[in-house]
Amino acid sequence: MDRQQIIERLFDHYEHPRHSGQLVPADLVHSGGNPDCGDMVTFYLRFDQAAAALVGLSFEGCGCTISQAAASLLCEQLQSAPLSAIDAIDDEAMLDL
Repeated sequence: MDRQQIIERLFDHYEHPRHSGQLVPADLVHSGGNPDCGDMVTFYLRFDQAAAALVGLSFEGCGCTISQAAASLLCEQLQSAPLSAIDAIDDEAMLDL
């Protein structure tokens, strides 16, 4: 993917976020961000313990284009993922999203 395609993809996820909004009920809610720049994201996760899989993932947040697009990309990538696949994600895989 060239630079322009990456920019277009980020803007698309920023303007049309996937899996945005509170997930109710959620088994886990986790918030974080960067207080220096004002980026904040809260992730909502729902698990199927028997299948050892994520069955629901969403986010709410505010901040810059990159932080909000990254949250959307992450939710899109991990929807219905087995927990073993999520555990295997490293920094390089995150950058490849």
